[in-house]
Amino acid sequence: MNYILIRWSLFTALLGFSFALPGFGCQCAGVETPAEAGRRAMAVFVGKITALNHDGDYVLVRVHVTERFKGISKDSSEMEIQTPSGGPACGFSFLIGQSYLIYASRGYVGPGLGVDHCSRTQRLDQASEDLKFLRSAQ
Repeated sequence: MNYILIRWSLFTALLGFSFALPGFGCQCAGVETPAEAGRRAMAVFVGKITALNHDGDYVLVRVHVTERFKGISKDSSEMEIQTPSGGPACGFSFLIGQSYLIYASRGYVGPGLGVDHCSRTQRLDQASEDLKFLRSAQ
């Protein structure tokens, strides 16, 4: 009898915990269009990731800029952006050597630019809709 009670208690506890898990993760307000994301961002550009430096709660991302749409001067070819280090902080997972379309907002530490998981930032090979819109708007 105790065996059934223990199993039932474990089952209900695990079931309740599984419904609570999404509350601990990153939750975004909704999907923006490229136009909405572009208006909200301080900078929009294409860049290749050259270095990642973990600095406490943030990752400092070194980017070689290859195409500019908003907020990046023509003489800026290298820049650094910040993203939370992950988990519930909604950090974006960049990979060295990959190119991304980056929608950056205000940075997290000091001046500069920051990116999180909820922005429209995405790998370049997945950004055809956004690139078509951004290139036609120039």
